[in-house]
Amino acid sequence: MKSADAYIREHWSTWSKRYAYPTLGKLTVPEIKPSHIYEVLRPIWVEKRKTANRVRGRIETIIAKNVDVDDSDFRNPAELTKQLRERLPKRPKRVVRHHPALPYAEAPQFMGDLSAAGGIAPSMLSFLIFTACRTNEVVEARWSEIDRNALCSSKPRRVSARSGRI
Repeated sequence: MKSADAYIREHWSTWSKRYAYPTLGKLTVPEIKPSHIYEVLRPIWVEKRKTANRVRGRIETIIAKNVDVDDSDFRNPAELTKQLRERLPKRPKRVVRHHPALPYAEAPQFMGDLSAAGGIAPSMLSFLIFTACRTNEVVEARWSEIDRNALCSSKPRRVSARSGRI
């Protein structure tokens, strides 16, 4: 049976190696216990919430892919059970911080300053503000998609390179 070290080298990105490898690297999959998972997650559970979730999920996936599917007694030690959740530090509720908005009364002055600035970036920001497009739609826009006479844009539906969705 391969050690977890072999799976880490094959499947994990750099940040996973940084957090999981020191604790799990020399263990075989059957040797990994919930206490090992706890040791991996404890230092990053509160401060690096998203990373901790990804690391735990990847560990769970790797373990699940390397056990006998017919083993009814098997329990994945990386599964986020109540027992593991209770042992890990409590996470504070996330505080949503919105970007500050430009006061409406200052908008005309800002738009004047923007048009006087010249250059591509100020022009793109003006277009973004007037059309309420998404930033990536403005950055990826082609001149053929913009009707300069009607002062409008025909936004095409592009497929996202990352997700493959429209």
